[in-house]
Amino acid sequence: MALITAASHGEKGHEALQHILTAIAAKLDPATMLLISFIRAKVKEGSISDSPTIELVKSLSRHLIANL
Repeated sequence: MALITAASHGEKGHEALQHILTAIAAKLDPATMLLISFIRAKVKEGSISDSPTIELVKSLSRHLIANL
């Protein structure tokens, strides 16, 4: 399972989603959880334009696929 939260800040929302997923017995792995803050500055024309964010999403995706 992966959790990606993209928001202006997102800390509280990301934490709340983690609590909800834990309550329904989801197995959460820190390597597949990602908070992308200030998302509006990192997306241009519907695509992620921020290189570090792209790398974080790629890393999360690789880890998720490797552990299916």
